[in-house]
Amino acid sequence: MDTNSLQRSYEIFSKMLLEDKIFMDKDITFSLICFAIKANRKELNKLIKKELGFTGPELMKLYRSMEFERIIDKYKI
Repeated sequence: MDTNSLQRSYEIFSKMLLEDKIFMDKDITFSLICFAIKANRKELNKLIKKELGFTGPELMKLYRSMEFERIIDKYKI
């Protein structure tokens, strides 16, 4: 995978997390996302780790947790 394709995959993954909140579906895995966007899972995972300090699966888990906390706080549960 060339650098431009990898960067584009990174951008798509980021948008899927931030804008589409794809992490909310527990059945959607990092591997499935990589397959859907035709990204090399290992290379994208390595770039995410380098840029953000988390692996793709760790990042999705973190986003799920943060969204759960946001909802709990919103409704004062």
